[in-house]
Amino acid sequence: MERKLSTKKYVAAFFITLTVFSIGFISGIIIDKVRSNYVSTVLSQQKVESDSIQLQYLYLTTQNITQSCPAIKEILNSNIKSLSKSLGRLVSYKDRAIYKTEDFVLTHRQYVLEEIKYWTLAGEIKRSCNEDFVRVLFFLSEDCNDCDPQAFVLDYYKKLLGDKFLVFTFDARLAEQEPLVKTLMVQFNITAYPAIVVENKKYEGLIENEPLKEIICQNYKQKPEDC
Repeated sequence: MERKLSTKKYVAAFFITLTVFSIGFISGIIIDKVRSNYVSTVLSQQKVESDSIQLQYLYLTTQNITQSCPAIKEILNSNIKSLSKSLGRLVSYKDRAIYKTEDFVLTHRQYVLEEIKYWTLAGEIKRSCNEDFVRVLFFLSEDCNDCDPQAFVLDYYKKLLGDKFLVFTFDARLAEQEPLVKTLMVQFNITAYPAIVVENKKYEGLIENEPLKEIICQNYKQKPEDC
């Protein structure tokens, strides 16, 4: 009699565990889907914005572009900030995803392409409008011990210099899925992490606060007060 009761308990416990696991798994799938749809929607908005900026820039090159430079720069900076926030959220979602992670990888590739587009456009605006800001490409790797400290230092100067300091971040793992990331890494000969490219000059390994400040500030035509 006791053995029958024990068997029933084990069976009941098994089905309860299975039910809880199933609910958790299904909930995870639903959450992943909601997150994927969210970042895809935001990406679509970003693509429209970046296409709009590019068209504005192309149009204004046939007009008097210098009069429109402040407006173009303001829109560019606003969209770069928005893209950066969305990309950070996407990376967080991708790392926690349990289902259809390939959807997040594809969306991540699309975000990175938008980043490269903004980096290129910022260079064109810098030349055409004679703007005085510094662009930085930041390459990191998953197994890089110094990448988080480097990100912290870059974030410090981003907060300090604001729109005069543009940072575009790329995960080296994406080079396997996105050829353009691989192209950038080959172009600047990225062989170690962290690596940063300030305008067109590469620096590999962790660069501490003061040395990085010197590198950044020497790229301005007129040094900001914080330099």
